[in-house]
Amino acid sequence: MDNKENKVKKIYAVLFSVLSLISIAYIIVSTDTFDKHYRDNLRTFSEGWITESGDVVNIDNVRTRQFDGTVVLEKTLPDDITDNDSVCFEAFNVNYSLYIDGVKKFSFKSHDNLSGKGYGSSYQEIGLCESERGKTVKFVFDGVYPEYGGGRITNVYLCPALDYIHMMVVDCLFSVSSSALILFMGVVLILIYACISDKSRLPFDIAAFGYATFILGFWLFIDTKFMQIFTGHIYLWRALNRIVIFFFGFPFIKFLNSLTALKRAIYERIAFLLSVIIVAVIVCRRYFFGVDMIESYPRALVVYVVALFIFVNVITIDNTLYCKGKGIAANMKYFFVGITFFLMSVFTDFMVYKMRMHTSKGYGRVTRVVTLLIIIVMLFRIIRWWTRNQQTIERDLFINKTMQYAISSDSPENSIKSMLEFMGEQLKARAILVFEEHSSGKYRVTNDWLDHGRTNEKIDLLYLPYNGFVDELHDTFMANNGKLIVDNVEKYKSFNPTLYNILKTNAVENLVASPLLANDKLVGLFVLIDVPKDLLEDTSEIIGINSYFLAQVITRRDEQKRLKFYSYNDPLSGALNRRAYKEYIESGLDMSSAFGYLVCKINEESEINDLQSLEAGDKKLVEMADTLREVFGEGHVYCVGSSELVAFGFESDETIFDNDVERVRKQMSHKELEAFIGAVYCTFGTMDISTVIHHANKLMRKEQKEKAGIPQ
Repeated sequence: MDNKENKVKKIYAVLFSVLSLISIAYIIVSTDTFDKHYRDNLRTFSEGWITESGDVVNIDNVRTRQFDGTVVLEKTLPDDITDNDSVCFEAFNVNYSLYIDGVKKFSFKSHDNLSGKGYGSSYQEIGLCESERGKTVKFVFDGVYPEYGGGRITNVYLCPALDYIHMMVVDCLFSVSSSALILFMGVVLILIYACISDKSRLPFDIAAFGYATFILGFWLFIDTKFMQIFTGHIYLWRALNRIVIFFFGFPFIKFLNSLTALKRAIYERIAFLLSVIIVAVIVCRRYFFGVDMIESYPRALVVYVVALFIFVNVITIDNTLYCKGKGIAANMKYFFVGITFFLMSVFTDFMVYKMRMHTSKGYGRVTRVVTLLIIIVMLFRIIRWWTRNQQTIERDLFINKTMQYAISSDSPENSIKSMLEFMGEQLKARAILVFEEHSSGKYRVTNDWLDHGRTNEKIDLLYLPYNGFVDELHDTFMANNGKLIVDNVEKYKSFNPTLYNILKTNAVENLVASPLLANDKLVGLFVLIDVPKDLLEDTSEIIGINSYFLAQVITRRDEQKRLKFYSYNDPLSGALNRRAYKEYIESGLDMSSAFGYLVCKINEESEINDLQSLEAGDKKLVEMADTLREVFGEGHVYCVGSSELVAFGFESDETIFDNDVERVRKQMSHKELEAFIGAVYCTFGTMDISTVIHHANKLMRKEQKEKAGIPQ
């Protein structure tokens, strides 16, 4: 019933997912998501500009360094200008003015900011009207400060302002979304770190990796210029772009240090100082030496990247040498692969930038994609660790619960029974069997648990053949870290025919087993039969640990048996001793039912007259005890003196009891044992056991006198 309900739930979940995805896809496709009609309103206005010297140029290719001072470019507006049109363009580190027929329409002059006089990119839309058709538009611009010659005006269009913004946003959408995703993943990593209570179990410093990811994603996001378009702020994003990247090194080195076996704190301190010093240097040069960050930033960035590269190599080499000296694995291959791909992507983007200096479209895409892939891989590693960690926690809780069952009872037998029942139900096994070595040389089942719900799946497996089979299994355990998983019975047909026949005979589909070791000696096997296939590995880990505790419980059980034997058994005859006899007649004997009582005393005088040794007397006591146990049973014979034994018989009729007493006499005669016997049968039980004992002793003494010829 549960399986059917689960299938119905899965069908509903899949159906809902499919319908929702189809709906979303339909909305995306059927609306204006991919509508590019707005581009029909975009008219490029970069070609055909005339310099003061009469040269015709493309404004996108003009740099302030090409002119001595101010750049002046003119061009005639077309005749199809409407009131909705604007002159839209991107300015990069220039002070500029726009004139129409000599009348200043708009001007912009950069002011001092944290990065200097430069401001990076700004986007401008200057409105036009129909009356300006055919008039001359003139750009006059120069660099933000004399030493910088890379200022420019680019991407000039005549179009509605909203269409221009739309185009610019779409063009940088890939870079924006990938950068935002990197930034978002950094935040997710930090949150994951905050949610983990036991941070000592982390595979690496997730917080450092998350913060480094956040810094890199934030810097790449700013570099897309999306925020300049979206917010209109210029200096804020320029300053953040120039400063924030230098905070990447410390968390990155901290993350790298967490991957190493060495984990030197000095590396993190140096990385911290490197970031602080670099930022301090470019800020001090800006304010105290008047060096604009347009000049100092690229050099500082190169120095910073080279320093980090050297630093990374020093850390990895140091760690490799340390691991080699300790004979342990460095486990840095994933990092090397990731950093190699990252450096290759940076180099690729640098070459793209050098070949396409006139435009920033597409710049940094490879780096963003590779960075995103690296972060995704690391996230999968974290998720995989998290999953394994949760499984480990659940497994530990399961093992702890099993241990509670192991110590829940003073009786080891009850503890074993509780353990097997809990494990069988939780692991959904068909059966659990505990094999222990038997005196016959075979391993027999001493404890088991069966799933009674599987009534048609009978298991008739009570013994394992010895003849080297268990030794072979033990070798398999040793070769597989103390465990055996049989997930496919057929593959054992040729590999281990004996095991194959046992499993096929009992219709076993899979099996998990672990050895029971006491003082490094194999004393038994712990076997689970037909657990769910997806639980095989976990089950193997669980019983691998629980087998130790089970072996301890079995050892405790055997120790209790030994202690009980020495406490309640006579060490010479093996019969129950006087203490056991006293407890039995006081609380164990059912005196309301019929029973027989026999007392037997060996003739000690014959041993003395025959000058037999003390050992011979002991031998007679042992033989007498064996005779009584053979007739009345193992647990019904007591040694109550150096030469006196007592036995209880629970025959249903006095005649049968008398026959048993006669059997004792005959066996005594056959073994040449001389003893005196007193036997009493209580047909209706007794109210006073002492009366029965007294009467039996009286009969025994009477027989003793008769044999000695003493008159009654």
